[in-house]
Amino acid sequence: MELGAFLEALSTNYVAQYESVWSEPQSKNAESFPQIALEISGGTFKNLYVADFVVWNDAVQSIVEVTPADDTYLQGGPFLYGSISLRFESVSWDGVRFTIEPELATLPEFEMWFDRWIDLEGVHRIENSKRASVIHSVSLDENVIDVDFGTAPPKAFLELLDVFAANGVTQISVASSRN
Repeated sequence: MELGAFLEALSTNYVAQYESVWSEPQSKNAESFPQIALEISGGTFKNLYVADFVVWNDAVQSIVEVTPADDTYLQGGPFLYGSISLRFESVSWDGVRFTIEPELATLPEFEMWFDRWIDLEGVHRIENSKRASVIHSVSLDENVIDVDFGTAPPKAFLELLDVFAANGVTQISVASSRN
């Protein structure tokens, strides 16, 4: 399997489960709102986090996160993307941990990539859909970057690889960021 097909399978598996949770019947008093961006303290890049769903039920607000089923996890590779060698352990689209080599002090283009795919302006809304093509969160820790790709397309993953490549990354191990 090629990298593009592998990423498409990861994305499709997760988004299908995400959409099935959205379509589950809610109680008669509940309203669900998909992909609500929240500002939270600590842990996430720019303190931004996109919740899978925010549910209002009789004036009580709660956040609902999709927990991926075992069949949404895939492993594969090795793959070669330009000059980057990638290896995937068991991973789901909503919990991708990149361990990059060599370790980088900064990633200058990263913030621009993040802003594009967190999409606070709503540019990536999908016509006739209640969801958008957006990432849900990112956490940075030296040479480890955790990304919840949410409902973003594989293009978001490939564009992040381009950021890594432009900064001299040559090897990436990809694993699940979920415990």
